[in-house]
Formats: sequence, structure tokens, C-alpha cells
Amino acid sequence: MELSDYLDILKRRKNILIAVPAIAALLVVGLIVVKPKEYQATATVAAPALVGGTSSNQYSGANGPKSFVANFTAAVTSPPVVEQVARETGVSKSQVKSGLSANEIGTSSLMQVTYKTSKHKNAFPVANAAAADTIVFLFKTQVQLAQAPVDSSKQALASVEGQIADLGKSTGLVVPDKDYEVRAQAIASLQSAQAQALANGQGSTAAHLQSQIDQMKGQLAGIAPQVQQYTALQTQKDAAVTQLNQAQQALQQAQSQLQAADPKQVVTVGKVHSVSVIGDVLQKGMVAVFAGLFLALGIIAGLELLERTRQPATVEVPPEWTKQAGQEPFPSRV
Repeated sequence: MELSDYLDILKRRKNILIAVPAIAALLVVGLIVVKPKEYQATATVAAPALVGGTSSNQYSGANGPKSFVANFTAAVTSPPVVEQVARETGVSKSQVKSGLSANEIGTSSLMQVTYKTSKHKNAFPVANAAAADTIVFLFKTQVQLAQAPVDSSKQALASVEGQIADLGKSTGLVVPDKDYEVRAQAIASLQSAQAQALANGQGSTAAHLQSQIDQMKGQLAGIAPQVQQYTALQTQKDAAVTQLNQAQQALQQAQSQLQAADPKQVVTVGKVHSVSVIGDVLQKGMVAVFAGLFLALGIIAGLELLERTRQPATVEVPPEWTKQAGQEPFPSRV
């Protein structure tokens, strides 16, 4: 078939081609118009100090804003946030989740949280709660994560300090390394006095001093293992203190960011207004028209095929048949 044949078919079936898209559009528009009136409230989250900047920030670096936008968009409809908003506002979780959406403003880190609902009184509270709970959720989790290393570091430090205390009780040495140093200095003093006595020809004095030196050396050798154990424990304590200080510093940074994410400072909510249906009508109406157009073409194609199957086939009668009958050849329909 040529293009003109298709155009002829469409011309003959123009009623279907016009009626089906028109009916589809009218149905969609009618459904939109008869829906209950919707209201909308938008909360703006402006927390530029929390995004980018120093490496200590949770969302720092070149990809900080993108990460913040992605996390905020995902968190606003996450189960923890939705459940908390539902508890605070008294709106069901399904209604909260279905009406919430979050979008960044341009390419910045500023976010807009929008809530649409058929109940005017719910629009403002849900939008405000969702924006506030989401920004707190993002930074509160970091505080919780930073708290765990602090707790483990405190436990490690307490364990080492307990071992040091037990060692002191068992040996009677409060500070074994200092005691060892004092005794070593005492031995050195005795050895110096012994050398002086020998130089002065005081052999008996030197011999007496030697006995004291030997005794103190024995005591020094006796506490050497405890000193080594104490030194090892003291090294562990120093490492635990360093780790605790680093963990506490990270916790303080996370807490300061959480304070900077105070919803009272970073969240503002606009006035509640009704949602215009014009844009929805135009968008969904056009979609319905195109869908109806494709449906109409399918109906026309089906009718044409059905019509062709019902037409009898045309068969050419051989000329010799008509000659035998004394007639001129002509086409016959069988």
C-alpha cells in the first residue's frame, strides 16, 4: 500500500482518530478536576556552613554538596524520618511518605522539602517536621558513630590503668620505673664511694660498701621484670590516651556540626497554598492525547484487517471457459 492509501484510510476513519484521543483526554482531565483540592507547604533548609569547607566537616571536599543533596533526598522519606514525623504530627506514615519530596535549589546545597496533602492543617506541620528531622538525622548519626570510638577508648584506658594498679599492689611499687632509677642511682653512689675508699687505702670500708652494692644489685635484678611489665603497660596507656584524645576530638567536631544543624536556625517554612491543577492537566492531558492517538490507530488497523478478511476473494476465470460457453471472457467472483 502507498502513502495515499493510508491517508485515505485515516480520512475514512477520522471519527475514530478524533474521538478516542478526545475521550482519553476528557477522562484524565475529569479525574484530575474531581480530585479533592490539594494544599502544599515548602520548607527550605539552608545550612551552608555544614557543607564543604574544612576536611573535618562531614560533607567536605568537591563532592561534599552532591553527597549532602543525595543523602538528604534519600533520608527525607527513609523509615526512621517518616516514623518520627508521623509521631510528631499525628499523620499516618503512608500519607507522610506519599506526599513528601525533596529537591535542591539550583546546584547549591540548599534543599526544599515539599509536602502535598488534601488537609490544609497538615501541610505546614509535616513539611516543617520532615525538614527538621532530616537535617538532624544526617548529623545526629555522625555523633552516634563518633561516640563509639570514645567509649571503646575509655574502656581500653580503664583496663590498662587497672592492670597498672594491680601490679602496684602485688609488688608494692607505686612507680616501678622511678624506683628502679632511684636504686640504680644509689648503687652508682655507693660505687663512687667505694672507689674513693680504695683510693684512700680504706680496704675495710670498701669491702663493706661492696656488700651493700651487691645487696642492692640483687634487689634491682629482682624488680627488673616488674619494671619491664610496668613499662609495657605504660606504653599501652599512652597509646590509649592518644586514641581517646583523637576520638574525643572527632566527637566534639560531630557535636559542633549537630549544633550548627539546629532546625531553628537552618529551617524556614513558607505559607501553605493550594496546588494549581493547570500544570497537571496540561501534562497528563497531553500524555492522554498521545496515548489515545496510538489507541485510535490500533483500532483503525484492527477494523481494516477485519474488513479485509470479510471481503470475498476475486478470481480470474480462464478465457477458454468463456469461449466454450460462447461468451466473452470476464472476471468472475467465486
